[in-house]
Amino acid sequence: MKFYNQQIESSENSIINYVYVDAGYGYISLKRKGEDGILSGFLKKEFFNNSMIVERAIDFVIELLPNMNEAYIPYNLERVIVFDAKTYSGETYDDIKEDE
Repeated sequence: MKFYNQQIESSENSIINYVYVDAGYGYISLKRKGEDGILSGFLKKEFFNNSMIVERAIDFVIELLPNMNEAYIPYNLERVIVFDAKTYSGETYDDIKEDE
């Protein structure tokens, strides 16, 4: 599950030669393990800035799969602060800021 702002998401019509694909607010992955599951992911701290919104995201993802309401689902979610990124345009790389 990717959490993102639809207003800045690249649409098919805007894809030409170079597309900046915003990573959004984060990702949560829920994997089934028998009748139970494992949940992991990275969430941007600027948006997921308190435990209530993190818990709501967890509940939302769990509701997507049938029969997971009663499952045992340990999780590890990391809230991250993005200070740099690496971009490849198909021809060149934007370098990571090594000196910071």
